[in-house]
Amino acid sequence: MKLELKSKAETLSELKPILKSGEVAPLVYADVVSWEEDSEACIDLIQAKLKGKTVIVRSSAKAEDKSSESLAGAFLSIPFVDVSNRSELRNAVEKVISSYDDKKSSKDQFFVQEQVSEILLSGVVFTRDIDTCSPYYIVNYDDSTGSTDSVTSGQGKDLKTYLRFRSSPKKILDKRLEKLFICLKEIEEIYNRDDLDIEFAIDKNQTVFILQVRPIAFGGKKPIVIDKLLEDFLFKIHKKAQKLNRPHPGLYGRRGVYSVMTDWNPAEMIGIRPRKLALSLYKDLITDNTWAYQREEYGYKRLRGFPLLVSFLELPYIDVRASLSSFIPNALGEELSHKLVDYYTERLLEHPSDHDKVEFNIIFSCYDFNIHEKIKNLQNFGFSELELERLKFSLLNLTNEVIKEHYGLCQQDLDKISELDRRYHEITRSDMSTVDKIYWLIEDCRRFGTLPFAGLARAGFIAVQMLRSMTATGLLTEEDYQNFLNSLDTVARQLSNEYSAYQKNKTTKAAILQKYGHLRPGTYDILSLRY
Repeated sequence: MKLELKSKAETLSELKPILKSGEVAPLVYADVVSWEEDSEACIDLIQAKLKGKTVIVRSSAKAEDKSSESLAGAFLSIPFVDVSNRSELRNAVEKVISSYDDKKSSKDQFFVQEQVSEILLSGVVFTRDIDTCSPYYIVNYDDSTGSTDSVTSGQGKDLKTYLRFRSSPKKILDKRLEKLFICLKEIEEIYNRDDLDIEFAIDKNQTVFILQVRPIAFGGKKPIVIDKLLEDFLFKIHKKAQKLNRPHPGLYGRRGVYSVMTDWNPAEMIGIRPRKLALSLYKDLITDNTWAYQREEYGYKRLRGFPLLVSFLELPYIDVRASLSSFIPNALGEELSHKLVDYYTERLLEHPSDHDKVEFNIIFSCYDFNIHEKIKNLQNFGFSELELERLKFSLLNLTNEVIKEHYGLCQQDLDKISELDRRYHEITRSDMSTVDKIYWLIEDCRRFGTLPFAGLARAGFIAVQMLRSMTATGLLTEEDYQNFLNSLDTVARQLSNEYSAYQKNKTTKAAILQKYGHLRPGTYDILSLRY
């Protein structure tokens, strides 16, 4: 039996008797006109149909059933109403109707439904992506508050999202969601469409209750998507990821992980959908070779030849296994190196929100004043005292080589960067062809720009780690820490000072543009307008 989507109340009423894999709680609906003409008769009907029940009074306004615009959560619902109390019931209905205010229509309805209780999980499912119409199920849900409207009201704090490709062969591991998807498939068949916006709740008995079914509001013309083409693309990505995840004698760890922000943060630097030239420049200047060369120079494992950035259909991802391997001190043996990368990987998978804070929250890449406390936790994951001592000693030696006063690695990189400006002017003023100039400018940018910059960024990270550890151990107060950072003469501060000087006629606009005029929001995107 195929149904047509109607108002919220009518849709649920028609769905209730035929849905097999889920439930629609008992309900009674009426139009607003009938209520205004004879509210007593409406109350009599509601009390007769839902006798002895705790109910929720819900909206079913004409305005919220449009396919062009979603008004989810725009109108009032009054939960936990005692149906036997006529006054309480009347007040609840009046409040719901009043919430329609300037969007009132003669076709507006309301309905009273048995309150679903002992909620285990609730949320909203889009059976296609609401922006692109791509064939993904997107489940936004709350499994902590027991509320049925924490998602639709926008007030939920610990919400979760589950995404699933429509044709995915993978088993759904969460039994609660597995039952939900069985119900979703049935509803799609009942309405003979796969672009649905469905509210649901699952109780402690794992019964799936459907609270609303309506078309996805695409906000305009529905995007055209060729599902089979997208499926073919995903299959290619899957095959590539499988190939990249195989064990490699030059990498540590048993499995691969990919992130858009870990290590050199491509999501921030070039965006998650960069233009081809921006992606090519970023790879050539940093993530193909420079990143690994710098790490090795600073005493970490040799990863030359391994690209840090992998693109899946032109979308840039960081190979986290390569990144984690590159932060292992070169002095450590193979067994301990594998063990550390596996530990780091598992920590990251347990705390994916740390994918942009790996160096602060996951790995040990330098020595600091709190290192003894920080690595204690490794003993809970099978690391021996001897292994911890080896790790600490290797980090100590590595860190000293970076920061030592007399021509440490940090100072060497500062000297290299000072060469860049001179070489830039030599090349741009030469008689070389434009193509040759581009080649040598990129070559010098890599050798005297991004390479030493990568080293100085590492030294800066070590400095911040040391400052943080001094705060953690009580050597500095938090105020001391902030005061020190605020005292640094950063590029942003220099620019601010020079702009102030310009406003006081102490420098010229041309001088400022000569120094800062190349800056643009997308550093690697030549189509991004300069500031």
